[in-house]
Amino acid sequence: MVTYPISVHVKPYNGKNRKRISEFHQEIEAAKKIADHINSQMENLASHIFTYSQISIDTGLNRDIIRKLLFALDGGHNGITVINPKLSQTK
Repeated sequence: MVTYPISVHVKPYNGKNRKRISEFHQEIEAAKKIADHINSQMENLASHIFTYSQISIDTGLNRDIIRKLLFALDGGHNGITVINPKLSQTK
């Protein structure tokens, strides 16, 4: 379970391989898009389960990239649960 607001981290890359550098920058952009999407959805929700497939549909990103980035954040095999502590305490 992850606490709102989330931030999605990307493993740093400091090498010189141009292909890997390009992939690294694509992952950074994907991470920003995923975090923005989930955080905007969670503003008025106490908790929610986001599936990788639904995030993919909503953002247009590849499901495998979403899974790779969110699984490292405490996601499961099909999605991630996010809670909003401010709203969870009031309900």
